Amino acid sequence: ENNKHLAQVVNSKGIKIANGTLKATAANKNTLHVYGSTGVVLENITLDHEAAFKGAPLVANGSTVSVGGAFKLVTGENSWYGLNLDSKNGETSLT
Repeated sequence: ENNKHLAQVVNSKGIKIANGTLKATAANKNTLHVYGSTGVVLENITLDHEAAFKGAPLVANGSTVSVGGAFKLVTGENSWYGLNLDSKNGETSLT
């Protein structure tokens, strides 16, 4: 089940996701899962979780994430919340 995220950034540095929409389907848990990563940038992005079977539009665990420009989180009936910052596996921040 933990491999059913629409997109994952795992153990990475300096990843930028920009200018578009990530839209989960009924086969997805989280729309974007960021784990053990630093310098992740989300710019002019929509994370749409409306159709997912559970989870959240954005989950960051042990990671640093920066947001720039337009940033939209779309939740659905099965969403737990819009955003989860989890420090279980290291310091986590959203700027």
